[in-house]
Amino acid sequence: MKKGENKNFVRNLYLIASIVLAAVLIFTVGVVVARFTTGGTSPENVVEAGNFYFTSDLLKEGGAEIELNPGTLTVSFELRNSADKLRFADVDVNYTVSAEGGATLGVTEGTLAKDAKSTETVTLSGLADGGTYTVTAEGHTGSGSGKGFTKTLTATFKVGTETAAAHKWLRADDDYVELTVWTEGNVTGSCVITYPEGLIPDNTDPAMAGWTTGPSSGTDGASFTVADSSHVYRFFVPDGRSLQADDFTVTVGGTSADVKNPVPTP
Repeated sequence: MKKGENKNFVRNLYLIASIVLAAVLIFTVGVVVARFTTGGTSPENVVEAGNFYFTSDLLKEGGAEIELNPGTLTVSFELRNSADKLRFADVDVNYTVSAEGGATLGVTEGTLAKDAKSTETVTLSGLADGGTYTVTAEGHTGSGSGKGFTKTLTATFKVGTETAAAHKWLRADDDYVELTVWTEGNVTGSCVITYPEGLIPDNTDPAMAGWTTGPSSGTDGASFTVADSSHVYRFFVPDGRSLQADDFTVTVGGTSADVKNPVPTP
């Protein structure tokens, strides 16, 4: 190869390499731009490449189940644009909230402002015992069809039901038995006990004053005026016979007592 031809060959190699490098750069820039474009060319369709956080104290990504006590009428939760005290979104976070199950939301949409920690407290009201309510919150950048980053948080709230029951349990000693009666929930009213023949009620107990030797029944109108109450009734057994809780008929406010050990075995 002659000297002039050699220079032309090297020059051509440089030219080809420059063209290839320029093509690679154009392709790379195109990929980067595509990563941050959700569609179209309008500004609202371009996702800002910033820190995006959407969190809650009760709602979770993937869902959470939360048990609420009977009688709960409302529950509140927070929506946040931060991950902790130091990390917060540097883009506005728009959000929508919806609920299933018949409860009412105090807030259904809004914006958590960027560049500082921002929090919205949302109250779910109209809850009822035994109800199940699912709340969904979606946080996103952009608006309309041009949503950018998106995160969905959910929680299912379950309100318990009040237990309403009366129970009895018998403990025997050498010459007497003790009948324990107790209630759960809103069972209140007079306690009526029918006891077997030959049993002698302990009249030193004001609740049993005036009760006579069985077969008979006695009424205690003072021990169960409020919910979740209990009382122990003592009966003397002159003949030392064996007795069971089912030998006594017990009602509290009209609710029949079932047999239940107040201190169950582990």
